[in-house]
Amino acid sequence: MKSVMKFAVTGLTCLGLTISSAIVMAAGPVAPATNNVSDIALAPGGTFFGHVVNAQGTALEGTVVKVYKGKSEVASSVTDQTGLFAVKNLRGGVYRVSAGQASGVYRFWTEDAAPPNASTKTVLVSSPQVVRGQLGALGALGGAGTVAAGGAAIGLGSLSVMNLNESQDLNDDLSDLQKRLQDTQKHLDEIESIVTK
Repeated sequence: MKSVMKFAVTGLTCLGLTISSAIVMAAGPVAPATNNVSDIALAPGGTFFGHVVNAQGTALEGTVVKVYKGKSEVASSVTDQTGLFAVKNLRGGVYRVSAGQASGVYRFWTEDAAPPNASTKTVLVSSPQVVRGQLGALGALGGAGTVAAGGAAIGLGSLSVMNLNESQDLNDDLSDLQKRLQDTQKHLDEIESIVTK
């Protein structure tokens, strides 16, 4: 009787986890918060410099960069073959900048008023949003099959190993992307020094 009770509790627990994950999946992905505002010191002429890359750090040529004040588009530019863009004639204030699937909120400062920690340029990473951990209908079937076979612990253990491996892969990708962004930053510094001479 005790083993039947344990099996029933285990089965109901796994069923609850499966149903709750299905409810979460039905809700869809959550948009990332955009509460981070970056300070940018505008170059002479109210010029905002930046670089658009994909998730692998490769420069994106021909990407349209749009600058919005509130809901109104106030300026736009297109990236060159190195992913570089320059938007001119901007004034100080808070703006939203979008390029491909990248978007950010920036506080532009005139060169005289900019705080010491303000950057002179930005790097926008344009890539599709990836939502991890949703298995869809196959995940629900896999969970039910694991419960029916009595191997819930084994199923969860292998899922943990996969998540650890994916986590290491993501860390490796992030390190590679950070290196590419540092290289891009050096490239932007060189271009800016040429442009502002």
